Amino acid sequence: MLHGSCRKPHHPSEDSLVRVDELIHQECEGGAQRPDLLLMTGDQIYADDVAGPMLQAIMQTIRRLGLFHEDLDEAIVDSTAQLDGHPYCYYHRQQILP
Repeated sequence: MLHGSCRKPHHPSEDSLVRVDELIHQECEGGAQRPDLLLMTGDQIYADDVAGPMLQAIMQTIRRLGLFHEDLDEAIVDSTAQLDGHPYCYYHRQQILP
């Protein structure tokens, strides 16, 4: 059994899922069986604190799929449509959202 909790890919510490991948690769090459269970508890994403590259991919997907935009009450931008070009979009979102 393997257990993981609270993923934040842009945290300064190493991503433990990379270590899990390495462990499974090493064990399987040696003839061992894969773990029977992987428990991923806790927050797997922090929707209010997303890494810049992930936000760029999300914004690109929104544009490609023509997804709708949301109004943002009490924020310094009026809607999610204004986020993409705003200087605070990727690494200063805490200054944008209420």
